[in-house]
This record gives sequence, C-alpha cells and structure tokens, in this order.
Amino acid sequence: MQRGSTSGSAVRDRERLDLAGLLHHKGDDAAAFALLRHAAERGDGPAYWIVMRLLPPASRAAREVTIAYEAATPPDERPVCVLLIPGAWELDPSVLPVD
Repeated sequence: MQRGSTSGSAVRDRERLDLAGLLHHKGDDAAAFALLRHAAERGDGPAYWIVMRLLPPASRAAREVTIAYEAATPPDERPVCVLLIPGAWELDPSVLPVD
C-alpha cells in the first residue's frame, strides 16, 4: 500500500460511521444502532467503541458484539481507545436491545 493511501476497508468503515451519524441526526436511531452494531460485529473499531458505550457492559448484547468483534479482528489491529464527543451518540434508549 502506498504511503498516505487508505485501505478500502477503512473507507467503508468510515462511510458506515458517517451514515450512522446521519441517520442519528435525522432521528432514525434504530437504523443508526443497527448499522453501528453490524459494523462493530464485522470488526470496525470505532463502531465497536460507540456500541459498547450505548450498551450495559454486562448485557447479552454487549457480550455478543464483543465476541463477534474479537473474532473479526486480530488483537494488534484493535484500537486501544477512540475519542468520542460526549453526547454525540446518545441514541433513544427504546431502540437498544434489552436483556
């Protein structure tokens, strides 16, 4: 890969986050969460951190997302932290899975 280029996967991940943000901004939190969860389960690190901030840590949904995320990504490719702006991803709690 050339220096400064972005892999196709990274571009698609960024596009998913952008689309989820747009859906959230337009009030479609259910679609935004579904897109974020799907991206997280396929190995998108920023989406994973957003989803994990939304779900109760001990919930079944959090465990399922974590298992899928870890299966999709090698440990050395997982972001250690992601900067999230407080309040930027406050979705309607009624769209989140309930154990």
